[in-house]
Amino acid sequence: MSLERAESLAFAGRLAAAEAALLRSSPRSDRDRVVHAWIGAYLAAARGHFSFAERATRALIADGGLEPELHARVAATLGSVLRQTGRHADARVVESAALARRPRGAARAHLLIGLVADAVGVGDLAAVDRGLRRVGSRPPGGWRVRVRLRWVRCERELLARRPATAATHALRAYEVADAARAKRHVAKSLLFYGAALREAGEITPARRALGRSRSIAARVGAEPIERVAGHLLARTPGRARGRR
Repeated sequence: MSLERAESLAFAGRLAAAEAALLRSSPRSDRDRVVHAWIGAYLAAARGHFSFAERATRALIADGGLEPELHARVAATLGSVLRQTGRHADARVVESAALARRPRGAARAHLLIGLVADAVGVGDLAAVDRGLRRVGSRPPGGWRVRVRLRWVRCERELLARRPATAATHALRAYEVADAARAKRHVAKSLLFYGAALREAGEITPARRALGRSRSIAARVGAEPIERVAGHLLARTPGRARGRR
């Protein structure tokens, strides 16, 4: 079972299958060993094992010698872990350093999107807009780039108090993730969608989206998404404040 297969399964949100594939893989080079460790860290982060994922990715970066694109992948995973544990400024440092190595293509796009998410995390709308201009409307990369860009556009609109527009971006992210059959990304897109609908006062569809997010996340083992969706559900009233 190849590392490429394990990576594909990880991105598809098939976490248990990816873990099994990773166990069966046999790294044959130094680069393979780095990729193997990075995929393991990605899977740990997806399951909410943030301390392990942070240690693993920091160790890979500290060893040095990574090619720019691989360094960018590792840094993007570490940046995600730092954001999910409330350390947006630290994530910016990591991602900016990786970007300075001039990665290309999707690797660069993921770092730029991460920097936008960092700006969202500290509430800097002007920096968010500058970051989005830097990303561009059609950055290179596959479905993951498109989904993540819609996520940060959703966050931007929530920060600007435009929840209806935010919901539109989240719905587009869901559609791309669903077409890719990427269950964890589907769950996270529904989380954003439900949060945006909730802010717009659309309580019934918000609860439906959040419930689906929690259910899908639970099935694939994406504990952080399951936890946040459950938290929002618990705080969402049973009837709408606004439109009906």
